[in-house]
Amino acid sequence: EVIRFDTSFLVPGTLGEANRVRGRLHRTSGDVEVRATIDRLRLEPYAHVLPKSVAVDNFTALGKTDVSWVWSPGTRLARLEGKLILDDGVFIYRGLASQPLTGIDMAVEFKAEMDTDAQTLALKKSKLRVGNVDMTLEGKVDDYGSSPRIEGVVDAPRTRAQDAVDALPVELIPLLEGLKVQGTLGWHLDFRIDTSDIESLDYNFLPLLTHFQVLDMGHRLNLNAVSGKNAN
Repeated sequence: EVIRFDTSFLVPGTLGEANRVRGRLHRTSGDVEVRATIDRLRLEPYAHVLPKSVAVDNFTALGKTDVSWVWSPGTRLARLEGKLILDDGVFIYRGLASQPLTGIDMAVEFKAEMDTDAQTLALKKSKLRVGNVDMTLEGKVDDYGSSPRIEGVVDAPRTRAQDAVDALPVELIPLLEGLKVQGTLGWHLDFRIDTSDIESLDYNFLPLLTHFQVLDMGHRLNLNAVSGKNAN
């Protein structure tokens, strides 16, 4: 009545980290439960099955990841939850930046429900860490199989403003590379966007700044030169 499987494997090119996938299949109902525990897994060999917006290089990998997936063919609903860590991620979206965003380190603890008939995904309140910045997020994705429509809420408690700047991929703000700031920064953001039309972006952003000050605009912008002052 129930078929169980449990397999462990080592990944070439790592230091012997063990990875494990286990689960069970109910033969009558067709319900499937799968849990994957990853110590370290390079994603480059699996690039062809990833969404087009997610790119990888030789260093992109999952680390210390533990996720579970439960799917029922009767309801066509899937539940996903767990913790995922991504090292040196690459993200491509031309409407956001002309160059791929690289060097993205992130960790997320999440719970989500996916309706495979309606092609919707609902993300319950989850934790996200990018660089040294912690956030909470929740939201919904409609029509995820073709042109996703996304809406969500992101909240960040006060953190060092420099940590927030350092968490941004340099390709996102190329003219501000090397930006140095001080003070603390937090924010609330709610947004919605139809990815087939970047002009549809609608958002409300509320920054929470304390003793914020720009110390250095980086080596690409020279405000003294712009104002006519001697850069020396």
